[in-house]
Amino acid sequence: MRAIVIGFALLLAGCGSGAPAALFHGALWLSWTLDGQPASDATCASIDHLVITVESTPTLGVKIEPVLCGKGASWERDDVPEGSDTVILDAVDATGRAVLERVSMVGVTKAIPASPTVVDLQPL
Repeated sequence: MRAIVIGFALLLAGCGSGAPAALFHGALWLSWTLDGQPASDATCASIDHLVITVESTPTLGVKIEPVLCGKGASWERDDVPEGSDTVILDAVDATGRAVLERVSMVGVTKAIPASPTVVDLQPL
């Protein structure tokens, strides 16, 4: 798994740069389901990978991909922006098309959460 740091200003406005992931110290713990079903070999069969975007502000965030769909029971990172973050999960098929998505607001601090934030991805 690799983290790609995105300067959302670069993505949205065409110029600028993002902060290196090493500068982020927020801990995020997620769990996901697919249209109400637990992540499994069967429910993830048509999903090539997930893309997790953690956006602290429109100009500061990280995009993490590829994330294996089957990791849905527990996925954790400790190098995301802190704050009241917008977390976007996209399930992408083999053609690169997002087929499921969920946008959630998650409070991110340096402390590892006591339990994961559960996200139910829904068809687009």
